[in-house]
Amino acid sequence: MRTGFDIVDAERGAQRGRTTAAAGRAASVRAAVRPDHTSWMLTSLLLWLCSLPLIGLLVWPHLGARVALIVAAGLLVASVTVCYAICAWQVATPGRGADDE
Repeated sequence: MRTGFDIVDAERGAQRGRTTAAAGRAASVRAAVRPDHTSWMLTSLLLWLCSLPLIGLLVWPHLGARVALIVAAGLLVASVTVCYAICAWQVATPGRGADDE
């Protein structure tokens, strides 16, 4: 037969288990929303690559190859700069950086 002390100990153990499980879920959620700077950079480079056919179709025939290359290079620099600014802002803002727990 279970005594009152056994029941209290069992409830405390169950509460500790729930607390540990909740903390584990919270850590995994935090890890899931943590900013991934590599994916930001890859996304910006993918968008730049997808813009190259548009540059080729719109700029090259009307303004020539040299201007098309300058526009493509300018878009690459702008894409990388915007990506770097977003990543730097996330790290510099308290509560949004990769090192915050």
